[in-house]
Amino acid sequence: MANSVADPPASSILPSTLHVDANVALTTPPPPAPKPDPPKKKHPIEYLQALTPLIIAAVGWFVTDAVRSGFERQRLQLSNVTEMRDLLVKLVGPSVTLQDAQAAASTLSAFGEPAVPPLVTALAGADDVRTPPIEDALRAIGLNHAQAVCDPLLRIIGRPTGRFTWLLHRSAIRVVGDIDCPKAGPVLQGFKNAIANGTLKTYDPANDDWIVVPPEAAQLLNADLDRAMAQR
Repeated sequence: MANSVADPPASSILPSTLHVDANVALTTPPPPAPKPDPPKKKHPIEYLQALTPLIIAAVGWFVTDAVRSGFERQRLQLSNVTEMRDLLVKLVGPSVTLQDAQAAASTLSAFGEPAVPPLVTALAGADDVRTPPIEDALRAIGLNHAQAVCDPLLRIIGRPTGRFTWLLHRSAIRVVGDIDCPKAGPVLQGFKNAIANGTLKTYDPANDDWIVVPPEAAQLLNADLDRAMAQR
């Protein structure tokens, strides 16, 4: 018949059953690696032993630096003492001029607190040439070290029975009035009351005795007291 369908060739027909040859290799996984042991904690002593050299080195450095600083400070103090001694010798010398006294006292004031005791001592025996420069030096120191200047001067004012002349009292009153002395008020008032009551005496070096303050001296002292107390 003309419209019949031809059968496919026999070679293109696939078998109904497929055979697959395969080789399967079974392998055993490697054992897991052992976990490392946890780090062993160090004893505190071990840490201390490790730090000991550093501690010793630090302590040695500090001790050496402290000793060196101490020697330098002592050397500086000795140098200052020598310089102050030379200036004081010039200040209290028998033939000092006003210009030399001003230069010596001004240089002494640069030493600050250590210069206060020798300046006060020099003031006790100062004359008309030396007194103003010494007072100025104490004022200069008192600007930065008020207590160092106030304490000895207030003790002088507060002890009228001491071996202090009325001239020294007057200088102390003037300097205290120019610097900040918080405790000066009652001391100055007590001194003023002693003048008013006529009980104030002054030391007379010529007779090594205490005498009543002369009227002209009392007048000068009162004027300085009024000025000093007005600034309180």
